[in-house]
Amino acid sequence: MFKKGLSYSALNTARCAVFSIDINVSVVQDHIPVGKHFLVCRHLKGVLIKVKPVTRYNIIWSVDTVLDYLSLFWPLDEINLKELTLKLVMLIALTTGQGCQTLTFLDISEQNMQKNDKCFNFALTGQLKQDKPGQVFGNVCLYKYPVRELCVYETLSYYISTTEKLRNSTKLLVSFIKPHRAVTSPTIGRWIKNVLGQAGIDTERFSGHSTRFASTSKARLSVSTDVILATAGWTKESTFRKFYNKPIAVSNQMSLAVLN
Repeated sequence: MFKKGLSYSALNTARCAVFSIDINVSVVQDHIPVGKHFLVCRHLKGVLIKVKPVTRYNIIWSVDTVLDYLSLFWPLDEINLKELTLKLVMLIALTTGQGCQTLTFLDISEQNMQKNDKCFNFALTGQLKQDKPGQVFGNVCLYKYPVRELCVYETLSYYISTTEKLRNSTKLLVSFIKPHRAVTSPTIGRWIKNVLGQAGIDTERFSGHSTRFASTSKARLSVSTDVILATAGWTKESTFRKFYNKPIAVSNQMSLAVLN
């Protein structure tokens, strides 16, 4: 695998796949896992030195650029359903730090959505890829923001009332073209990438999943890491620091930090 040019991550995944296989090594000890054999460990350390792992993005696009573009879609009653949908999706992704998968689990049925004067609270209807026993991320909150042009709460309220007679699903996000079915994660990713392109972001470099990097990196400038971890659904600070805290190219603190 190394000679084929595969990364350290790929080799380590293969190591984990055979980790539970026991082998007999009489010189060292009996019945040790292949993944713990000293030659395997030494080899992986050598690969790590020779092929240093790199993150997907070294820098990230400016959230302010996208927010300036989204503020143009105002007032809400003068934009079409497509523009309303794209604006809502981008605002949710930015203010929550959630990925496309999470957005597909937002449901407006009475048992899954609660609304009060300050926020919408969604209980997720599916299991996220980072969920594990004892650590399940269960709720997404969308808070009011004083600048109405960028208020996800107001945009969501208007979106629900607009799609009430069109939708045939209780899933929050539905297609803006007939028959208005619930959309999948790849569709949401395409929508976000569409908005990024229209806002002037290089979509050849940044995908629709890059909102998670951009929003959390900006929020880190003014709120604590604990707030970001709780809002985005991470359990380890090292995950955020290693993969998501990039230089700029459960409360409402993170959403305010992103929008301000």
